[in-house]
Amino acid sequence: MNAKRVEIVVPLAIFILAVINFFAGIPLAVYPGEQVYGVGPKFFPNLITIIIGVLAAALLVQKLKKGVKDELVWSNEELKNVSLLSLGAFIYIFAIGYLGYYISTFLAMFIFIYALGYKKWKTILVIILVTEVLVYLLFEKGLFIFIPRGFLF
Repeated sequence: MNAKRVEIVVPLAIFILAVINFFAGIPLAVYPGEQVYGVGPKFFPNLITIIIGVLAAALLVQKLKKGVKDELVWSNEELKNVSLLSLGAFIYIFAIGYLGYYISTFLAMFIFIYALGYKKWKTILVIILVTEVLVYLLFEKGLFIFIPRGFLF
């Protein structure tokens, strides 16, 4: 895949997905809930989507102004790794509905971190557990947004 195409298409695709997510995805997926200090369940997804959209637009403008060299960006091995991780991300999204967020996230994070080359099991487990506890405290206790439990549990 050549650099010119990647460096233009990727930020454009991310920007388009951010716009779609802001206007269609979040309103359909996030139910109105109780507001705490003026912050409701849609605040954080909207904030992140806006940040991603603005950064993607800035990157796209930068690449269009500056231009890019026409060179090979990814080897076949790297493209294979990215494809496998992307497939894993899609499987993770669907697994949340069955296993729930916490179990799916634990398994996915472990597999992704290990696949990306980090092999220290204890450190991986600590990272995952800290992440899970922070998500629980932030969303369920702080923002009163309940995380999916899944159909099996």
